[in-house]
Amino acid sequence: EQSTIQALLAAAPDLHITELDNASLLGSPIGDVDSISDVINSKIHFLKSLEEKLLLFRYSLCIPKLLYVLRTFPCFLSTQLCDFDKSVVSILSKTLNVALAEGDLATTQ
Repeated sequence: EQSTIQALLAAAPDLHITELDNASLLGSPIGDVDSISDVINSKIHFLKSLEEKLLLFRYSLCIPKLLYVLRTFPCFLSTQLCDFDKSVVSILSKTLNVALAEGDLATTQ
């Protein structure tokens, strides 16, 4: 295995080895449940920064990328999805200056 890796690195010096925990294919994690938690956490951080708040409507709450991840990985196994929902509701509430509480009819589907 090590000789194969060394041969690949010699043939392609720009090649880097990615651990399975951090691996993704077309934006969808390949690893275990911790992988999806990391992806959802990165979306939470994406939403919390000031610049992304201003682009919130332009990118539609990063829904296209999130929907892709939800379709390609068993996200129900992660508890981070609730944190993502809370972040979206909080940011929408602050941005729109509208009181939205978790569990309100306006925030459920």
